[in-house]
Amino acid sequence: LEYSVQSMLVNGSNAVHVGVERFKPSRTPNPKLTGYFYALTITAHDAIFGGAVGGYALLTMPDRTVRRVPLGPMHVATVSNLPQGNYEVQVKARGASVSAQTFRLSKDQTANLAAVTRGDIAVVGGALLAGLVGIPLLSRTRRRRIFAFLRHPARSRRRTATEEAG
Repeated sequence: LEYSVQSMLVNGSNAVHVGVERFKPSRTPNPKLTGYFYALTITAHDAIFGGAVGGYALLTMPDRTVRRVPLGPMHVATVSNLPQGNYEVQVKARGASVSAQTFRLSKDQTANLAAVTRGDIAVVGGALLAGLVGIPLLSRTRRRRIFAFLRHPARSRRRTATEEAG
């Protein structure tokens, strides 16, 4: 008679691979089972400048409980001994917008989230503003070419190629 392990629930997640662990009670009355546990490293970075951001992370476990994980001085945290399963991580950063990341943990993994900070918004807004302010400074023919390209990009490229060839 042989048995195989179907589940070993840890925090709402099955920590074994179904049917892989097998044992015979006649030979092994107290079997030692192997569960699969992994480390998760959590970090967040600024979307444009790449600097580390965030004070803490919210880690949603497979059983839907939420753990608050403080990020260290380098804005990184590692959570060890997590059973394989589906997780969600969200980093909380003051003055930044960070979207949550959902993933299946089946090996040691890093969740690196991108944060949109006020500095990112200022850079993108400044670039757009500079572009809008700069358009009137262009000559009339260049403005017409730019607006024609924006209205019909494929046609404008063909026309430009034809002008250059002829």
